[in-house]
Amino acid sequence: MLILIYIINKVYMKGIKNMAELKIRKLTVKDRKTLSRLIKKLAEKIGDTQLLNSISSAKTSTENEEQEENSIANAGIQILQKLIDTLEEETQEWFADLIGKTTEEFLSLPIDTEPKIIEQIIEAEEADSFFILAWQLYSKITKLKSRFSKQKTS
Repeated sequence: MLILIYIINKVYMKGIKNMAELKIRKLTVKDRKTLSRLIKKLAEKIGDTQLLNSISSAKTSTENEEQEENSIANAGIQILQKLIDTLEEETQEWFADLIGKTTEEFLSLPIDTEPKIIEQIIEAEEADSFFILAWQLYSKITKLKSRFSKQKTS
């Protein structure tokens, strides 16, 4: 029995050590494109209006730079939470890539892994521009899609 307790404790402590070491890599152009693609899929699944409303509700009027950063962070958190809820598998694949793990390895990590990854994304130095650029890319794709469908029906 003592051996079993010892083994369980070692495995548990190794898991805690691994979580303490869990770091996302620097966000890249690939990540921005991945996020834009995920936002596009999310909008198709839940509707553009609902997505815009959920993001707009996270944004507040910005009087200074700190409030603007908080607003962008809140919108980013809203997007990431919606992605986890709606596009779970694709989001897990992206999160696994961010921490250098396979999806299978990611799925075996402790339950608080996703919130820790979200926190690191939001706190990343390039987070503000990352979310703004991803949203702009999504908006351009949506406008082109709309323009193309109008031309097709004409």
